[in-house]
Amino acid sequence: MDTSDRENMIMVPIKASAGYASNVLDTDWYQDLPAFSIPLPQYKEGSFRAFQVRGDSMLPVLQPAEWVMGKAVESVRQANDNRIHVVVTADTVVVKKLRKSEISDLVNLISLNRDYPVIEQSISEIKELWEVNSKLSFDLDVHEGEEAMISLKQGLDSLRDEIAQLKK
Repeated sequence: MDTSDRENMIMVPIKASAGYASNVLDTDWYQDLPAFSIPLPQYKEGSFRAFQVRGDSMLPVLQPAEWVMGKAVESVRQANDNRIHVVVTADTVVVKKLRKSEISDLVNLISLNRDYPVIEQSISEIKELWEVNSKLSFDLDVHEGEEAMISLKQGLDSLRDEIAQLKK
């Protein structure tokens, strides 16, 4: 808590992410993680966490080592479909686009990088869910044109896939 009795945002760096999943209920463990507050209206209401991105599964939107900030989501039913979430299970912490499944006890966790398969995740195994609302990047030397073209191509590929499925 900060001096105004508002909850600070806890940072979960890559090196702590493996331990995070197994220490979800251990409040003492959180004491060792850095905490801070952001004085913006988007961060005044709710509980927030900051997680460091690992790997390239969310390219081109999220780069490795960037930070994502997420707001706590009470349950998968309350989660916004097709939004990026940090999903914490008993043994892992992942950042993925969450899509609710037609099978009520599963959700699909989708990587934006098409080289990675969709993960079918049992809702009962989800310990925490954080909807990503912002990111912090230190790589400002990105070739914006290339990133925009990659994103556009992925969007067109996705539309082609959806049209092909509708035709079936």
